[in-house]
Amino acid sequence: RSSCLDVMISSWFTILSVVMSEGPSPAVDT
Repeated sequence: RSSCLDVMISSWFTILSVVMSEGPSPAVDT
């Protein structure tokens, strides 16, 4: 298990969370 990948996924999900939260289209919730 590569911790590097874990960190990448963690950061990616964090960014995605922020983008989805502050996105201009809050209706896009799948």
